[in-house]
Amino acid sequence: MAPRPASDRHACDDLKQAAENPSSVNWQSYARYWHGYRIYSAPLASLLPILLLKFVNLAVLASAAIFFVLQADRLIGTWPTIGLCAPVLFLSDFVRIWHVTPHTVSTAIILGGAGIFAWMLRKKSADRTLIIATAGLGSVFNFVDFLVNPPWLPMLLAFFLVAFGRGNQLAIACVAVWFSAYGVTWTSKWVAAYLVEPTFDIRNDVLNAAMFRINGDYASVRHFPLAATAKVFTNAILSWGMLIFVPLLILFRIPLKRPELGQVWPALIPIVWFEALSNHSQIHATFVSRSAAAAAGIVIAAGLMAGNVSSARELFTARYRRPLRETFRSQETR
Repeated sequence: MAPRPASDRHACDDLKQAAENPSSVNWQSYARYWHGYRIYSAPLASLLPILLLKFVNLAVLASAAIFFVLQADRLIGTWPTIGLCAPVLFLSDFVRIWHVTPHTVSTAIILGGAGIFAWMLRKKSADRTLIIATAGLGSVFNFVDFLVNPPWLPMLLAFFLVAFGRGNQLAIACVAVWFSAYGVTWTSKWVAAYLVEPTFDIRNDVLNAAMFRINGDYASVRHFPLAATAKVFTNAILSWGMLIFVPLLILFRIPLKRPELGQVWPALIPIVWFEALSNHSQIHATFVSRSAAAAAGIVIAAGLMAGNVSSARELFTARYRRPLRETFRSQETR
């Protein structure tokens, strides 16, 4: 229930004024923004300087990312994993996430959770076990931070299922279970908050805020179909990394083939989310575009899998040895 200074100034200016003269500050309750990431951030912020805390964030995020890449590589192959990760690296703010502690925690849950799920698939876990794990990941994610790229995780889980051959039916069931657990935890948090503090105004602090995030009026928000999707993907395309990403695609000339719809439909999950929370997606397009970049990665990874390119050796064979072999054969025939 701790309040925070409320003004139109930068938060650092408010905190400086609060430290110098607490009575001169307009304090406002911000109870709707309590989340589980404070279990991680509050003790560390009390014990460590802010710069050192950010380096801890970097270590946590890097560890989760490395674990994810290793598990994905063993599940779908090296080049599909590179195709899956490259857009996130180059077309989003991924390299700067460690500066923001709440985003570090939620992204670590996404990558770490997807990595665990990939490991479970390789171990041939039963369908029921996978569904239970999916529910747990949806609940944990909502408890940690409910609006930082939530569609990214269920999209990865669904793609791993279809890419590993476990079927679209199980993938759809897991997506439904993930969002159901996410919704149940979302509701439970506010009920718990009200039980702890009955003066907490669920209507104003939660329901009205939720409606605003869905389709509320704001200066930078446009109300027409696919406006949010267009803005989020445009933000990804205009990312700094595009200057590196496009030349790499041209240099390697990766042999992509058109993937089957059965493998790329998980990439539609973020688009549905963007449109459902159009206001939020447009206002926060900078970090929401991570899910858009991840969706592009799904399409690229599926295209590499359709081209039977799973390793660097296969990419070299497809790009150089095979065309040379065909050239020599045509010359011998002549």
